Amino acid sequence: MIGLKEKKKTEVGKVITFPQGLIGFEGFKNYLLLKLKEYEPFTWLLSLEEKQLKFPLLEPRSFYPNYQPEITKEDLRSLGVKGVKDLKVYCLVTLGNGKATANLKGPILVNPKKRLAKQVVLTKSSYPLRYPLMKAISEKIKKAPSEG
Repeated sequence: MIGLKEKKKTEVGKVITFPQGLIGFEGFKNYLLLKLKEYEPFTWLLSLEEKQLKFPLLEPRSFYPNYQPEITKEDLRSLGVKGVKDLKVYCLVTLGNGKATANLKGPILVNPKKRLAKQVVLTKSSYPLRYPLMKAISEKIKKAPSEG
């Protein structure tokens, strides 16, 4: 797994700040977004304040192409952007009981220019809290090109 050595190599400018923290982890504000070839397609969110705190992330459009979260003007303003197009959008992945799910209800929004991030809850959406990733993989396989 990703260890402290990778964190020590990090430049201060690469730190992502969550002013409100993540839901359930409000006391931890500083994270590193780490994308390593050996862990693709995942990006890792690593706490710089608690080494045991690390989360696998996916870009939701990589497995849910029509994902269009409705982000409030207040959320955009708090991240210093004018539109969703100025953000990187991730979802937390949970692994358990042999299943992997993605939280589409609580995306993580990152302003890469200002290094600010926020987890939001899409209260007016029908996106699931636990979207089964095997379902997404199965649908991609069904759409795979065929010979001939």
